[in-house]
Amino acid sequence: MYNSDSKPIMKKMIRIFTRNEADAFLPVIMRLTGRHREQMEHLWAKLNNHSTRISILDTYRLLNQLKEKWFMSVRETGAIPLRLWEVSFDSGDGFHYSWRLGEEKIDHFYRQSPARSRILSDGSRFHQRKSIGFLIPKV
Repeated sequence: MYNSDSKPIMKKMIRIFTRNEADAFLPVIMRLTGRHREQMEHLWAKLNNHSTRISILDTYRLLNQLKEKWFMSVRETGAIPLRLWEVSFDSGDGFHYSWRLGEEKIDHFYRQSPARSRILSDGSRFHQRKSIGFLIPKV
């Protein structure tokens, strides 16, 4: 399926994850994110070596393409990229498990409620993450 610019149209493929499935799937997301981040860091380093406006603009264009590629790659897995290096896993029960680059495991969640989120300047929503401990009853 293509749009009028002959670019492929991504179908929204959101997968429902149990906590165990999200935990088991996290290494895939971590490898995918690590690979894209390394490539972006290489391009950022190249920015310091460029002295012409054209080469800087080309590098920024490549950075943006790589960012979009990461977003599309995460979407293809059924997980949801929230912003750069942050991914959520839909539980199907009104909340999402949440992971950010640098975290070793899924320790956070957020509720899927537009009323409880803030709208950022780019129009995206920011959901306040809470520790996963809130989901586990204390004995």
